[in-house]
Amino acid sequence: MQGKSATEKFMSPSAGQQKHTLPFIFMLIGGVLILLGGIYELSAVSAISSVSANSIIANLTASNPALAHNATEIRLINNYVNSGALADVIYAVAAVGVICGIVVMLSGIMSYNPKGNRLKIFSIVAIIFSLISILGDGGFLVGMILGIIGGALGLMKK
Repeated sequence: MQGKSATEKFMSPSAGQQKHTLPFIFMLIGGVLILLGGIYELSAVSAISSVSANSIIANLTASNPALAHNATEIRLINNYVNSGALADVIYAVAAVGVICGIVVMLSGIMSYNPKGNRLKIFSIVAIIFSLISILGDGGFLVGMILGIIGGALGLMKK
């Protein structure tokens, strides 16, 4: 038996170019879920801010006339949401989710076939941004957990 053929040497990854499939999958799916959670929050905020207090009051009083006394409170809450201050905060939180999702996805992609010892760096980045994503909704919480698991798996690889 001789050594490996030229095609076997070409096709087999060297020690520095080993593919890390499991951390890649966890980080990628976690990042996608975090990104989808941020996009969902952005769409929910824009939908809520487009609803007027009068339509809410009309729907409530049509279904239950006894709730008509809540009209003032509903108008106050609607004015507060549409005033811009609360909407801006919610938009910022949703943007954090989108940014964290993109970073976790990119960390997973970059850790798939890293050069040198970059797997540990990308794993740490994925863990940090997965934890930060809880400020949004953490990718329905599942995305954050998958990102952390993927980062931990990446740190455990040699």
